[in-house]
Amino acid sequence: MQVIRWRPDLARPRPWVVIPAVVVAVASLAATAYVVHTGSAPSQVAGLIGSVEVVALLLLLAFVVRWAPARTAYLVGTVIAAAQTLWIVRFLPTEELTPLSVIGGCALWSLASVGAVVTGGYPRIAAVRLDRSVTAARQAQRLDLAHDLHDFVAHDVSGIVAQAQAARFVHADDPARLRAALERIETAGLQALSAMDDLVAMLADSHDSHDHRPPLARLSDLPDLVERFRVERPQSHVSLAQDERSQRLVLRRPQVEMTAYRIVVEALTNIRRHAPSTEQVTIEVRVDDKDVLQVRVSNDVGHGARITSVSRTHGGRGLLNLRERVRALGGDLNAGPDEHGRWTVAACMPISRAGANRG
Repeated sequence: MQVIRWRPDLARPRPWVVIPAVVVAVASLAATAYVVHTGSAPSQVAGLIGSVEVVALLLLLAFVVRWAPARTAYLVGTVIAAAQTLWIVRFLPTEELTPLSVIGGCALWSLASVGAVVTGGYPRIAAVRLDRSVTAARQAQRLDLAHDLHDFVAHDVSGIVAQAQAARFVHADDPARLRAALERIETAGLQALSAMDDLVAMLADSHDSHDHRPPLARLSDLPDLVERFRVERPQSHVSLAQDERSQRLVLRRPQVEMTAYRIVVEALTNIRRHAPSTEQVTIEVRVDDKDVLQVRVSNDVGHGARITSVSRTHGGRGLLNLRERVRALGGDLNAGPDEHGRWTVAACMPISRAGANRG
């Protein structure tokens, strides 16, 4: 996950530009009113000063449109544009000063104000759009972080809880079993801390270096994951059936492999939480003839009890988020009880982009 950096000052208003803009605009309007009222013909020096005045008004108009707060920009920008547009009235002949000539001259001269508004408004709109896109990217990053915490840290923490619950039933006269349970709790706790350290290091890193990203989970890590789960639940029979192709497959879409791993993690975590008396867990991972990765995790609850969809819908959004992720990859994920009363999580994902497009 790449860390998004953004300079918020690029979109932050700068109210101080309003003060010189108002002063210059008011002075310009006053000078125009004075010239029109007295009817005096402007001199060559006055024309030169007026040219500098127009340039200053246009620059200030662009600055106000770019940096002033929105409501202030509308008001002050209108005043500056009026001052710049009416400036031409000073140089219209007094004997030919008619409403039509004033409107025509002002309309033509207002094109400069339009150019200044566009010059200042375009970077403002671009900065706002960029700010919104960065906000959306950061929100996506937070969601990814939440998914990582849920998929990996929550998995280890749930293992700690399961081991602690099991240790409660270990009698004091069996120190070997108690010691083994405590060792497994320690191992799961260290794994959870390591996962959190990786995530924190990634967020704290100020460089966009991929060397600091946590390593992606691979399908080759499934045996270790299943073995840890098997040790935690000695009363359950846990089996992993993974074909040779999926074991040595280098996927062309790494996100598919990581998603498949997360599906197994989520299924095992839900078994800990919602089916503590499970007697049999079956995990199947294979690649079929159509280059589609198939993942299936099923379990019972033991003692002949049947699983209902109601009993497994009070958890978090883990499966819902995974379903959305799988669909984005061109696959499908379903979870629910099968005809034998076993809770089953089944997903299929194409391992190539071409397969995803066909799906």
